[in-house]
Amino acid sequence: MSAPAPTSTRATDGLLMEALLHTLRGLTPIAQGLCALLLVFYLFSGVRFVGPQESALVLRLGKLQPQVHGPGLLFTWPAPIDEVVLLATGVEHTLALDTWTSRGPRLEQGRHFREATAEEKAAGVAQIGNQFLPVEVAPVGDSLDPVADGYTLTGDWNVVQGRFSLRYRITDPVAHFRAAHSTPALLEAVASRALTAELAVLPIDDALTSGRDKLAEAVRTRIAAAAEQFDLGLTPTAFELRELRPPTQVVAAFEEVTTARLQARTMTENAREYRERQLGAVRGSTATVRRRSDGWAGETVAASEGEAAAFRLLLTEYRRTPDLITQRLYSETVGQVLHQAHSATVLPPGEAPPAVLIEPTSDATR
Repeated sequence: MSAPAPTSTRATDGLLMEALLHTLRGLTPIAQGLCALLLVFYLFSGVRFVGPQESALVLRLGKLQPQVHGPGLLFTWPAPIDEVVLLATGVEHTLALDTWTSRGPRLEQGRHFREATAEEKAAGVAQIGNQFLPVEVAPVGDSLDPVADGYTLTGDWNVVQGRFSLRYRITDPVAHFRAAHSTPALLEAVASRALTAELAVLPIDDALTSGRDKLAEAVRTRIAAAAEQFDLGLTPTAFELRELRPPTQVVAAFEEVTTARLQARTMTENAREYRERQLGAVRGSTATVRRRSDGWAGETVAASEGEAAAFRLLLTEYRRTPDLITQRLYSETVGQVLHQAHSATVLPPGEAPPAVLIEPTSDATR
């Protein structure tokens, strides 16, 4: 009983075409010209302009064509035969990753207490002897919700959170279009996995200070490898650590540690500077004393060598003429002694043996 249906459908389509043609014949020439003009506009509606930073893909009857069209005019069949998809391949795209945003109140004090209730006192909670101690409590919002709050652990078991950005370029429009329906979610998952893997082997001090650039580059490399593995048709250009820090609740404790480290570093630098100043002063004094001692030693040696040379010359002359040298030495000695004496008296040789009486002055050298 269902066999006549196709014949009835074809008959109905034939009647519609016949009615359409009859209607067109019945139009005035002006109306026919307008219809022809609309038909021309419809045929040229498939012409598109592709911008200088764009690439175009064509879906023909819903099937993706493999050819990628660059900037310029693009001639396609009008809709619904062809559909043009424009992709910004000449610019960088930015994906914000804010699932690890730090939340919660800032706690200046790490521990909070309350007074024990009557029931707790009756049960002997926090009781030492006859004294009841305050009961430690957790203030509202001082902990992380593992379901709602994103976070990860560093290599030394510290919790960190933050906000990040991934910049990338579309390098394969066809592959990117095929994965476009899941690209943002997939990139976010890949970036989170890569960042977790890198932070898992990095101490928190390095992650928050000197190791940030190295960490960002390592994460970008991991994302690039995953994008190639999943054929996403894109290349990551940069991974930015817009914010990376401990949870807000413990930031105060980390700031105290940082302040203590800065103070220790300052004191160490001051001690090093004081040490260098003192060593410089001691080295200068030592060099001065050494120069003076070297000068005195040189002068003493030179004087001793001069006296020794003069003595050797005098000895040579003495061996030649001992009487003359003896008389000269005697005269020089008496002259030196008399030069230092205040007065001198010489007795005549005939009255007594020759003698010299010297009355030295109070400041004479003994």
